[in-house]
Amino acid sequence: MAVESASTINDLNANWPDGTETVTQGDDHLRLIKAVLKTIFPGALGTGFSKPITATEDEINFLQGLTGNVQAQLNGNNFAAGTTILFYQAAPPLGWTLVNMDATRMLVAVNAYTLGGTHDPTIMAVVPAHTHTASGGSISSAGDHTHGVVGADTGNAAVAWTSSVGTYLGPTAGMWSAGTLVTTSAGGHTHDIIGLTIGNNAGGSNWTPKYLGVIVCQKS
Repeated sequence: MAVESASTINDLNANWPDGTETVTQGDDHLRLIKAVLKTIFPGALGTGFSKPITATEDEINFLQGLTGNVQAQLNGNNFAAGTTILFYQAAPPLGWTLVNMDATRMLVAVNAYTLGGTHDPTIMAVVPAHTHTASGGSISSAGDHTHGVVGADTGNAAVAWTSSVGTYLGPTAGMWSAGTLVTTSAGGHTHDIIGLTIGNNAGGSNWTPKYLGVIVCQKS
């Protein structure tokens, strides 16, 4: 019987040689087996494995169910194209594309995709209770003014009381007698504060919360 032709293990016939071949064909069968093994297990150099395989049969069986290159699947090939997720790293991994996002926005958990808000995140929308220091101010003067004195006399009503000299005036000392003297009220009023400087309680122009920078990438 002629030597079989084979390039894969599947091509080898387990029933050959069947014992009817001549002894001189034995070496042909051995060379065929060697050639098939080198073809099926080419190794890094293409001439056959150059080092022992130390993985156990159980470890090799862990590969069962793979449908593509292991490294490619680890790199994210199991994500559907268009999937968008966050990565905490400098650049997109293999198979992913960077999505240009508004870097002024913060992340908020919502029930549906949306963009919202109108404030820059470096400024608090709601400022907590706090105080500010003030310096350099002065209260403006109300201007020169006088107050009238209300009193009572027992004689000549034509003689007026005045507060400008601190006593009453009459043609003859003691000629007039008076009751208790009181000044008139100026009424409710305000004063302006001039040159007041309000200190920034935060100590800077903006307040920025601590944040974690991530990139948004989409599966290619």
